[in-house]
Amino acid sequence: MTAGHHIYYASYLIRHLCAQGYQVIFVTLNDDERIKLLPQHEPNLEIKFIGEAGEHLREDVIGRQLQMMRCLGKCFKVADEWPADIVQVLQLEGNELPFYLQHLRQRRHSWRVFGIMVKPYFRYGQNEKVRPRTRLYNAMNLALLKRMLEKGRLKALFVHTTEIRDSLIVKFHWQGHHQERIIVAPDPAEMIYGRCTLAEAREKINLPQDVPLLLFFGVLSPGKGPDLLLEAFKTLKQDCILVMAGLSNYISQSDVEACRKQFEGPQQLIARLQYIPDDEVGYYFLAADAVVLPYGKVFKGTSGVLQLAAAAGKPVIATDVGEIGGIVRENSLGIVVEAESADALREGIESFLNDRENMMNTVLPNALKYAEQSHWKKFASIIETAYRSDESTK
Repeated sequence: MTAGHHIYYASYLIRHLCAQGYQVIFVTLNDDERIKLLPQHEPNLEIKFIGEAGEHLREDVIGRQLQMMRCLGKCFKVADEWPADIVQVLQLEGNELPFYLQHLRQRRHSWRVFGIMVKPYFRYGQNEKVRPRTRLYNAMNLALLKRMLEKGRLKALFVHTTEIRDSLIVKFHWQGHHQERIIVAPDPAEMIYGRCTLAEAREKINLPQDVPLLLFFGVLSPGKGPDLLLEAFKTLKQDCILVMAGLSNYISQSDVEACRKQFEGPQQLIARLQYIPDDEVGYYFLAADAVVLPYGKVFKGTSGVLQLAAAAGKPVIATDVGEIGGIVRENSLGIVVEAESADALREGIESFLNDRENMMNTVLPNALKYAEQSHWKKFASIIETAYRSDESTK
């Protein structure tokens, strides 16, 4: 995948591996503008496109599984023909069944397989409503994942937090065996802070000066709560601006206009419902006073937006979902509020605005420390060390 945070995963890992003398083939469906984020003119990197013309990842579960079966088969064929030493699956979760079936077909191969779990689908929040068929589907994937790790078909699984690792060990009922196959590698971050001042960033992307600015960044999808944020924002009484930036398949410009008509205070809304060029992304975070993550209970795992906020030294106002609430609390990165409550979100925003200067100054060193602990070089180094460690124990 090249969407969202995925291309950054690939870029960080490729940059590190090539610097260590590895030869790398990046396999994806089709060319797109985000491919340019991979190291350009790197002699040790080759890019292969295995999709049909215009093919995109399918949304429906059955269609997606069949598509992944075909794509993984092509990927494994590339690995055989090279021949590769390592196959790294950058997002394994949800693809366990096609991976398992295709791997069974590849009984003779020279390569070892490693996977990354971005979203811990097996962890359910309190009072989270999950359909029985979804629970069954997740349980099947978890059972396949356990089997692949125990049988050595998957050499190691990288997860982003110790909590996810411990949860998997409990789910697998592992008592001292195989636990080393689940390895914590931080959700990678690349430092943004210091590239320019807040005022300079706002000037770069044409945002107003001298007014508090809150940022919602990323794809505006139902699970990320943009509608909840608009509901909370329209009853805000303070003078501030909300910037919503990113592609939207859920909130339209007409929804934005309808929200504006219901404003009860001096607040303003700037909606840039479009793809944000990668060379502008950092400016949005540097221009903000705080970043809002109003994600719903269905959201799992960590957040690329949270990592970007920390890398820019910005406080966050986040809902208590996935790994986000725990990370924000443990690292003092901002305010955590109840999920799926417009009132709680509004109160969190008000709390920040009432103590804005103090909170920005207090969070800054905490955010930079957390970003440094999650630096992409640490993420890539942990993965590469696992490759070498597994090789030495073969």
